[in-house]
Amino acid sequence: MITVCYFLYKPMHLARLNSHETVLTVMFAFIGLATLFVLTKIIDRIVNRYASSSNVK
Repeated sequence: MITVCYFLYKPMHLARLNSHETVLTVMFAFIGLATLFVLTKIIDRIVNRYASSSNVK
């Protein structure tokens, strides 16, 4: 969590120089959050599938 906050704070601090960079950093932040969300969903499905298959046996 601390690394994420630092990763988000660093570009925001640098973004004062250029407004175009701010848009890019926000876009990348949203893309990163979306990929994390999708990955957690996929992992959750895989874990549930393994759990259900082991319960059937």
